[in-house]
Amino acid sequence: MSKKKSLLWLLFLTLLIISTTANQFVASAPITTTVSIQPSSIKKTVGSTFTVNVTVSNSLETIAWEFTMAYNKTTLEALNVAEGKFLQGFFVQKINNTAGTVQASDMLLSGSVPAGSSGVLATITFKIKNSGTTVLAINPVTDSRAYVWLFKPPLPGQLYTPNTYNESTVTGEYASVNHKLTVNSAPITGVSFTLDGVTYKTPWSGSLREGLHTVIVPISVTVSGKVYDFKRWEDGSTNPTRLISLITDLTISATYELHVTHSTSVVVNPSQAKQTHGNFTISVNIADSLETIAWEFKMTYEPTVLEALSVAEGNFIQGFFSVHIDNVAGIVQVSDLLLSGSIPAGSSGVLATVTFNVLGTSGSVLAINPVTDSRAYVWLFQPPANASLLYTPNKYGDGTFIFCPYDVDVTNVTPYSPLTYQGVLINVYVDVMNMGTVTATFNVTLRVNSTAIGAKRVTDLAAKTSATLSFVWDTTSSLGRFVLSATVSALTGEVNLDDNTLSDGIVEVRFRGDLDGDGRVGPIDLSMFTASYGKLVGNSLYNPLADLDGSGYIGPIDLSIFAAQYGRVVHNVAVLDVTPSVTFSYRGNPVTIYVDVKNTGENYETFEVTAYANSTVIGKQTLLNVAPKAYVRLTFTWSTSGMVVGHYTISASIPPVANEAYVGDNNLFDGVVEIRFLGDLDGDGFVGPIDLSVFAASYGKRVGDLLYNPAADMDADGDVDPTDLNVFAANYGKHV
Repeated sequence: MSKKKSLLWLLFLTLLIISTTANQFVASAPITTTVSIQPSSIKKTVGSTFTVNVTVSNSLETIAWEFTMAYNKTTLEALNVAEGKFLQGFFVQKINNTAGTVQASDMLLSGSVPAGSSGVLATITFKIKNSGTTVLAINPVTDSRAYVWLFKPPLPGQLYTPNTYNESTVTGEYASVNHKLTVNSAPITGVSFTLDGVTYKTPWSGSLREGLHTVIVPISVTVSGKVYDFKRWEDGSTNPTRLISLITDLTISATYELHVTHSTSVVVNPSQAKQTHGNFTISVNIADSLETIAWEFKMTYEPTVLEALSVAEGNFIQGFFSVHIDNVAGIVQVSDLLLSGSIPAGSSGVLATVTFNVLGTSGSVLAINPVTDSRAYVWLFQPPANASLLYTPNKYGDGTFIFCPYDVDVTNVTPYSPLTYQGVLINVYVDVMNMGTVTATFNVTLRVNSTAIGAKRVTDLAAKTSATLSFVWDTTSSLGRFVLSATVSALTGEVNLDDNTLSDGIVEVRFRGDLDGDGRVGPIDLSMFTASYGKLVGNSLYNPLADLDGSGYIGPIDLSIFAAQYGRVVHNVAVLDVTPSVTFSYRGNPVTIYVDVKNTGENYETFEVTAYANSTVIGKQTLLNVAPKAYVRLTFTWSTSGMVVGHYTISASIPPVANEAYVGDNNLFDGVVEIRFLGDLDGDGFVGPIDLSVFAASYGKRVGDLLYNPAADMDADGDVDPTDLNVFAANYGKHV
């Protein structure tokens, strides 16, 4: 563990002891403990191994120990750590050759007699990697990463450290042997390079003393007027400076590539087209091009599957455009030439769009890459016009056509009438068609807004045939404007799902007497009703909206219904309550916001509810067709990532609905949430000793325990455990 985390662990352990055990401070005898690494001096050749013991002498009674040994990671590699005989309890070790540390600890098993006096803590085996000298450090004065901790009884242990540290010095040397080093370059030769500061040219071979050597090759070289860039060594490394450990004959090789001044790509878009029947269109796109005055491509396809119908010029050049389609061979050949005086094209754009018709029932590659099909190609031409220079893309992207035999569509959704009164049964007709090439069985669902009002099954509908289904919608519980939609269930293997759902038809459902549809029965409705009173169907003044009983005659019964409804106003929505799930949260943890709303009017309403933290939008939700007097609780999740530490007022708002007269209850500010950064348990903007004390008191507790503190449960999983400790330690000392 890092020094910071180790110190925090010590502080935490100390506080835990204080909170659980009465402390007695008793003077103790002077400690004369020595911890040593034996032997104290080692000299070995590179590649060999050796073993050292970490020993303790003149110790107090000991129930646990822990040490971190530091070393030079370039010179040494730790191979193994074995438990010594001093304690022999619960032994843990960790080797980190990346950092150059070995960490080991041992804790007396329950019921065992504490160790004392002298013995071996652990035995460590190392390998000499390279020549050099390093100290095996256990004294923090030598290396800040190193330490030795000893713990004496009683449980959970009182920390003491050695009076004396005896460390060891290790020296690695190369044997006096030579090896052959060969340096090559490809695909070019004659590349100048330096070997230990001396210049040579590839290919080169020589005898060198065993050990470390440095080879440096140039980033780029010019050969016969062409520039080549260094790409990699044979081992995959990409740094032109290479440190090699020569312990046997070795051959290394530097790979170069011709310098590319552009990274042009030409691709078919989309890369995969799926279709059952009819036509589809793809485009041939270019990106990251050089200045271009002309282009030409040839695309190939399977003529038994596809038929090219047309080719349209794209926006890349727009000059002299030429097209040749050969559906017998399966070739589309297209070119474009910049008109005289025009500015050369560059960068990105669309060369052309090609429309195909599906003929067959298999797939086809839409090839522009000559590697895919030798007939295909893409040619690009740079200026000047009198000597244009041909270049080709660095990257090709062919297209693929995939035939799908399954496709069912909704083609029409037709209500019997677009306007009706509440309580009337409305017939809705849904037309479906099997556009595929095989018989299909599927379900059809009719929805009013998002609510399903009926489902029917179509069985064995033949390919290329249609069917009409009739649904009945009971409008008794509906009021307002409704969108009708129908959905056919996706068939297994069906890919074209865009036409499986169709929204096609709006029906307005009014309450009786609301002739003008403004949500109230008032003077305008009275004027319209009066003008039609006493009229029969066929009369020029007969208004079906005034025929409230649907009898064909506007008479006393209609008048009675109209009078009962007169003066009705039905539009009002309100925010009743805004409640955050917590009063504070750590930044990055989600906070749940509950918003209670109600349709306090007499009309079905569709409206949007927005939750805010100060002026920041937490989220928006749309409620469809909320019934009169209905209460709805909405749940919003506030992602606090990136929020500034501080206090936030939580609010919710509803825009006025149509014809809403009173909007005073459409907004509500209710609730404050404090956002803290992790570890700031007391909210003072600093993770310090007070937070540590609060955390220690709650460590090991879970929800329901008397000392459980949710502020210490930083991952909000219901308990305060090592995960929370690691988070706390990582943030200790931070402040706003």
